[in-house]
Amino acid sequence: MCLSNGKDPVPGVNILQKNEAAKPGRLTHRMKHLLGVLIVLYPLLVFGALVIFKLPVRYLSVFIIALAAACFLMNRHAYKGRRALVVFISPAILCCTGIVCLFTRASIIFKIYPVLANFAYLVILAESILIPPPVVLYFINLFDRAAKDRVPPEPLERYCRRATIAWCVFFAVDGCVSLATVFWASDIIWGIYNGGITYVLMGLVFAGEYLILKLMEKKHQAAGLTRENGDQSGVHT
Repeated sequence: MCLSNGKDPVPGVNILQKNEAAKPGRLTHRMKHLLGVLIVLYPLLVFGALVIFKLPVRYLSVFIIALAAACFLMNRHAYKGRRALVVFISPAILCCTGIVCLFTRASIIFKIYPVLANFAYLVILAESILIPPPVVLYFINLFDRAAKDRVPPEPLERYCRRATIAWCVFFAVDGCVSLATVFWASDIIWGIYNGGITYVLMGLVFAGEYLILKLMEKKHQAAGLTRENGDQSGVHT
C-alpha cells in the first residue's frame, strides 16, 4: 500500500524527524546551563563536600577536574577570538585547582579558586580597557545586540569603558575580601561570602549598569524622535 501522496510521505514523520534532530541541541544547551550553575555554586559545593559530608580531598579533586573537563568540551566552540578568555578562564582555573589539590591534598587550595577567578577577570577587563574594545561590549553583543542600534557609537563606547572600569573595581575589592575569608575567616563565613554575598553584589552591579544602559537608550531614542519631528516641521514650513 502506498502511503505517499507525492508531497508529504507519512503525516507527522517530518515533524518527528525535526524533533529528533533538535534533541541533541536542547540537551547540549541544558548541559551548558547545568555546568554553569555548578561553577557558580562552586563555593557551596566545596563547603558541603569538605565541611558537611567530610569528603576526602582526592575525591573532590577528581570531581573538580571532571567538571572543568566537561566545561572545556561543552564550550569548545566558544574559544575563538581575543575575548574567548572570558569563557575559558573559569574552567582553566578549576582544572588547575583540582590538579594541585589532587597531588597536595591541601584543601585550602579549593578556597583560593574564587580569589584567582576574581583577579583573572580583573586582568582581562583591565587589558580590554588598554586594548579596546572593552569586555562589556562583548557582553552587549552577546545579550543585547539591539543596544548598538539604539545608542550612537561614541556614547556607547564611553559607557562600555566606564562599565568595564566599574567591574575592575568590583573584582579588585571582591578579590581582596575573598582572600581575607580564605585565611582569616571560618569555613562557614568563606562559604557564605563566596557562595552567596559575592553573587548578590555582582547582581546589583549588573542591574545598575543594565539600568544605565536602558536609560541611555531611551535618552537617545527621544533625542532622535525630537530631531525627526524638527526636520518634518522644517519641511512643512
